[in-house]
Amino acid sequence: MVDAGIKKAVIKNKDLPNVSFNDTELFYDVRYRVISDDKNRTSQYSPITRLVVPPTSVAEMPYTSDARIIIKDLGTAPKLITSIWTFPTPAEYDVDPDVAKYEAIFSEVDTFDVWVAWQVGGTWGSYSYYTTTTSNSISVLQLASSPTGIRVAVQIPTNNKVYDTRLSLFQKEKSI
Repeated sequence: MVDAGIKKAVIKNKDLPNVSFNDTELFYDVRYRVISDDKNRTSQYSPITRLVVPPTSVAEMPYTSDARIIIKDLGTAPKLITSIWTFPTPAEYDVDPDVAKYEAIFSEVDTFDVWVAWQVGGTWGSYSYYTTTTSNSISVLQLASSPTGIRVAVQIPTNNKVYDTRLSLFQKEKSI
């Protein structure tokens, strides 16, 4: 048989690098090399290949995460603001077919980029990158001068750390 020595490799979404994007598309830049079965020989790296993410991924998800923002007054110190989020459970996938088709995205997202925007004097500032976390919660100290509100946005991790609504899993805002 001609194809007897050919083997396929499948790379899971969670093993892909962080997503990159430009004005028109979301994509992964990947390259690979082949290693022999006995691990004695390796090929050169392949040219970098751009894998375009289908537009029906994160940006068109019909589900909004169950997210909460909790504000704790620490007395004379700034307020401690905690945001907690969850994703659909497997039981919810069975109930709603629109949610079910995004099950792979929800089940494989284990790292998040978190963005914070403050409202001062009735005007919202732009989102600022806060952190990348593997947890489903973050805590922020109120550092802006006299803020009246906070917005927290969570998105899948990106290489260029720029907030993009196409990658946003959810946004939540709360008055302080």
